This record gives sequence, structure tokens and C-alpha cells, in this order.
Amino acid sequence: MSTAINFASVAPGRRAVIIPATADTSLTAPTNVTTVVTGQTAGAVGTKVTEVTVIAAQAAIALGVIRLWLHDGTTHFLLDEIQINPAITGSNTATGFRATKRYENLDIRSGWTLRATTSIAQTFSISANAADY
Repeated sequence: MSTAINFASVAPGRRAVIIPATADTSLTAPTNVTTVVTGQTAGAVGTKVTEVTVIAAQAAIALGVIRLWLHDGTTHFLLDEIQINPAITGSNTATGFRATKRYENLDIRSGWTLRATTSIAQTFSISANAADY
């Protein structure tokens, strides 16, 4: 066992993705998932995620949930949920839905991925602020 302390040193920055407008309400085995942080970006030790931001990629958004998952290559593990509330309609004069969750200890092992699903058939942009160890 190593006694060296690991610090996030290589900052790959944000990775933005669009969740397809396909609803997935599973709490155990989602099938309509989008990868936010991929295994290729994980360093030899892993990747530290400090923040995840969800932005509506369409004007009208209904009530729903964005679910974040850890995936080990075989199994999905529910990590967190971001509630879409209130339902909102953005425009040229009003902002749409946006939510940010911060994490102090979200470490993704090398080879694992951080994935996302939406419980409603609407489109979102998700970005993760992450750095490799």
C-alpha cells in the first residue's frame, strides 16, 4: 500500500455531452445512458470530479430527474439525483433550467465512467469539472 498522497494534477477540464431525449426511469439498470466522464480520461489512479452542471438544451422543460451513475464496465451504481424543478420555459429574455452540484469526494476509479440519464424525454447538456490523478 502506497503512503504517497495523490493530488489531482492534470486538469482535463469540462466534458460536455447531450443526453438524448429518451426517458429512462430505472433505478437499478438503466439502458439509455450517456457517458459524462469516460474511462479513457481516468489517470492511472483515477479522476476527481468536483462539479457537475446540468443545463436544459431546449426551451420548455417539464418536472423530472437527472440521475448520475458510476459504471464499472458491467454494472451501474446510482450515485446521485438532480431534480428538475420547477418546470420552466426559457426564451430570449428568460433563462432556462440550470443546476450545479458540487462534490468534495467524488473519485472515479481508473476504467470506470460517470454516466447520466433523464427521467423525462427532453434534452440536457451536462458537463463535469474533473482532473486526473
